[in-house]
Amino acid sequence: MVLAIVGLRPLIAEQYGSGESTLTQAIGLVHDPSPVTTLAIDAAILAAWVLWFAAQARGRGRAYRPTGAEWGLAVIAVTAAVSCLAAGNKRLAVNGAVDWVCCGSLLPLLVQQLTTRGRVQLALCVILASAAAQAVECVHQRFWVFPETEAMYAAERDAIWGRQGIALDSPEVAMYEARMGSREANGYLSHSNIAGAHLMTAMIVAAGLAIAVLCAPNPVGGGASIGPWMVAGLLAVGLVLTRGRGAEVAGAIGLAALIARVRWRGWIDTHAEWMWRVGWLMAGVGIVAVIGYGGWSGTLPGRSLDFRWKYWTASAAMIADRPLTGVGGGNFGRHYLRYKGVDSPEEVQNPHNFLVTAASDWGIGGAIGVVLLVCGVSRLIAHPPVNRDVEAVIASDDDGRAWPWWGVALAVAVFGPRTALLGSDDSNYIYFATVVPLLAWVGAFIVVARRPIGGLKIIAGGIAIALATFLLQDTINFASLVPGTLATAFALAGVVAAIRHLPKNAAAQPREMSSAGSACVALGILATVVFGIVRPVYHSHRSMSAARRATSWTQAVALYDEAASADGLDSRPLYECGRLLQATALTSSDPVGALDGAIERLANAIDRDPENLAIYASISRCQLIRANQTGSSDDYSAAIESGERAVALYPTDPAQHVWLGECLAAEGSARQNAATLRRAADEYREALRLDAARPAWEVIRRLTGAQRQAIADQCGQVERDAEAIRGRSP
Repeated sequence: MVLAIVGLRPLIAEQYGSGESTLTQAIGLVHDPSPVTTLAIDAAILAAWVLWFAAQARGRGRAYRPTGAEWGLAVIAVTAAVSCLAAGNKRLAVNGAVDWVCCGSLLPLLVQQLTTRGRVQLALCVILASAAAQAVECVHQRFWVFPETEAMYAAERDAIWGRQGIALDSPEVAMYEARMGSREANGYLSHSNIAGAHLMTAMIVAAGLAIAVLCAPNPVGGGASIGPWMVAGLLAVGLVLTRGRGAEVAGAIGLAALIARVRWRGWIDTHAEWMWRVGWLMAGVGIVAVIGYGGWSGTLPGRSLDFRWKYWTASAAMIADRPLTGVGGGNFGRHYLRYKGVDSPEEVQNPHNFLVTAASDWGIGGAIGVVLLVCGVSRLIAHPPVNRDVEAVIASDDDGRAWPWWGVALAVAVFGPRTALLGSDDSNYIYFATVVPLLAWVGAFIVVARRPIGGLKIIAGGIAIALATFLLQDTINFASLVPGTLATAFALAGVVAAIRHLPKNAAAQPREMSSAGSACVALGILATVVFGIVRPVYHSHRSMSAARRATSWTQAVALYDEAASADGLDSRPLYECGRLLQATALTSSDPVGALDGAIERLANAIDRDPENLAIYASISRCQLIRANQTGSSDDYSAAIESGERAVALYPTDPAQHVWLGECLAAEGSARQNAATLRRAADEYREALRLDAARPAWEVIRRLTGAQRQAIADQCGQVERDAEAIRGRSP
């Protein structure tokens, strides 16, 4: 059950929010992932804990084996829970916190499960098989999918963007085409950098596995290393196709460290604890050096690192404002817009550094928890094994006849649920998207599992190095926020920690007397997650999906309201319903009534998500349309107030200043108020100033010449109107 989860997660897309992109809606071939999937997997992890504790209570298991992660996970759980209470969008914060803690609990859970050498080999087979499927998909994307997608896009470009109501000269189109033209493979994960992190980590593990066969005290023959070498080569090809320079550099460092580990393994084994201290000292010195250099120069070398430095400095101000609670998981992007400077054009959703992410999401306590977690696990890895006789060849616990059955069972357990999670009803798509990765998965499983593997110390060292390079790359990446890569990292940590506990035989150890109580606690947590989180999210998602497919706007509104009632934390159904009613008002026989409905739902969405810029922008537009319909002074004031709130959330965005200027100009013209018109002119000038202050190399988000001229013309017009009104005043 646990290995099926570990094998499945890198092969599916997951997200914590219930939103669906407009591009996905416009294409209509597949649906964006639902948070229900992630929460259901989290519930399955908790169910596995319940079963393990129940086995303990019945005397069928082993005593709990410590991993070094317990204190860190406990601190993270507490700080994440506190951050949920203080978060603006509590649904994102809760979903993210539950998933991160459940992913983390895979580490100690696997340590309890991997009690034999055969199980250790089985876990590595599953992890490497899923990585091989990921690499094959990267190859498939680069040489087949991308060319076909570009051809289809060229033929339907106007229609695709037209259905979304997006102009062809907009930044969204430019950014999408730039991303598509880069041909960066991302496999089944959300971003090429994430796929690179996953493949890099697995590649080092596969290389360590191959070297371990050759260096085992009782060699099983060089031919046994061919399988792991083949997998490592395939993963390296996939890594190159992601074009993730950070992952490639970190992977090269990791492979060099692996070679050094093998070359001087005797000295390293003798001085492991000393090297652990030196390693942490070097990490601390490196952090201080990066901060010192960045603070002195105001940047870091290279454009990519310069971007990261801007993310981190803005995050530092955010953390200073909320040091104890953080902003809540998934809420970073909403707050970041307020802190970033105009010289940092990217509107990122995370700071691309696992420690900064923990501090900004969960507060300083969250960052301390992550440090405790990493220190505790690395301390266990650096300690001498519980059983010092660990260089024997890993052999299956039986005569090998069980391996084919394990392979079949796990292939079904991984790809059965995956088929249901592809997000499409097209049988041809489902068939093709299942057969290719399944063949790659089975092939990698066979070539890794077909013979015994040996050299446990080298295998453990290879996994430890892989995890270290994962963390190294995640100082400029966000793989620790993606369930697929996070689950893989924790699973590998569980494997290396289990090797440290691996006994000479499978004799049962005395059970703990508290197992029955622990099983009851775990069952209570599982019930809370299922009925308190999974159930409302499921019902809300089901109603919202039906609303998106509804054939009439009245039916869609009713379904959106049903979704909002089912989940009292999610703002998405209210936001989408408000947008629908806003569009309906343009053709409705009762436009004011439709606008009233839109404004009511958008106001409720703000209550659930008070830092969401998009909601304020939408409600301001509804209020201005209503003001133009009714001529109400209150409606004009409401539109201006919402526009001012949008500007406060993103003060360096020219578009928000332009919109606020339009709201002020509309009221000034309607009320013949010169002071309001002058305020509108000030907003137009501020928009032009901010656009001019953007970096010279920024061409995608910069206003076009026509747009700048239109804003300047509008600014001049409202200034002339203000002067005319003032001239008529007594």
